Amino acid sequence: MQPTDRVERLLEELSNASGPSGFEGPVREIVARELRGQGLEVSTDGLGSVIGVLRGSSGGPRIMLAAHMDEVGAMVRFVTPEGMVKFQLLGGWLDQALVDQRWTILTRKGPLTAISGLRSVHITPADDRNRVTLRDDVFLDVGARSKDEAEALGVHAGDPIVPAVAFTEIADRRYTGKAMDDRVGCVMLLETLRRLKEQGSKTPNTIYFVGTVQEEVGLRGAHTAAQAIKPDLGISLEAGIAADHPGGRPDWAQERLGAGPVVYLADAAMLVNLRLRDSHYAGSNYDDFFRKTTQVAKVICIHNAMVVKGDIRAVRRPGTAGNQDLIPFNSNPFALNLHCVRIQKQRATLIDGNLVTF
Repeated sequence: MQPTDRVERLLEELSNASGPSGFEGPVREIVARELRGQGLEVSTDGLGSVIGVLRGSSGGPRIMLAAHMDEVGAMVRFVTPEGMVKFQLLGGWLDQALVDQRWTILTRKGPLTAISGLRSVHITPADDRNRVTLRDDVFLDVGARSKDEAEALGVHAGDPIVPAVAFTEIADRRYTGKAMDDRVGCVMLLETLRRLKEQGSKTPNTIYFVGTVQEEVGLRGAHTAAQAIKPDLGISLEAGIAADHPGGRPDWAQERLGAGPVVYLADAAMLVNLRLRDSHYAGSNYDDFFRKTTQVAKVICIHNAMVVKGDIRAVRRPGTAGNQDLIPFNSNPFALNLHCVRIQKQRATLIDGNLVTF
């Protein structure tokens, strides 16, 4: 079924676009197109992050909304004499998510389908049947019978590799696909801009809408973009963790799909200003908070590469009026987790942030 809603169509386009870390070009083209379509000044920094500027009537505060465009993937490292492809992973992967999958190698001659297979159970020793196949033992088969044949197909060291997973609607208005971490955040970023324009909202401050690169390999694009923009307030729009599934534990994550976005208090690389927490619980002055804080992380909950549609709609600030949507926060809105995903893995949904549910 083809999505009919504008937000759904944009998510489908972004999810299906190939953009592993360092090779975000197709995603950048979409994000830049949408930013220009709203009349923003658009540029890229030296690393490849795209920056759209919505000018305000005053010089500050400078607000940076950021979502990363890259996805976890891989890169061709070596082609064996038999024509099999060994690869270097880009981003955080679980070894058990690598085998028995379809992949796309993005060669100079065009996309090339590959598979990472498994030995048949009939010839696998009993002791190995429950063993995780280590990443160094995984290879991709492109159908070539030799290194020369593989190279003739266009395969060369350095070619990027992405999971071959198509955006799909499943039950209850939920969607699955690759790269939901963080194409969901990209949709939130662009939808926020569209609604500001549609509602005629005039902000005194300048807002920078940023699609960053190479997040999965060290937050690199966020660092360079922040250095270029020098924001007073940074808001990261990210994919987070939902634990409402068999085996989920509340001490790992308290969020639930469909229950709204969350605010992270901490992750492996950041501690946020607790004024945001206190403002949420006590109804404090948000304007005072925005003048004093420097960084916030707003997260959409995911599991099994799924995301709930309502969770990516814009959230209005408490106390504001008008026709803006209000998405309730999760019942326990503040999480302390980073890059946990639903532990149950599905064959067609490559994990570690790759799949989400709306």
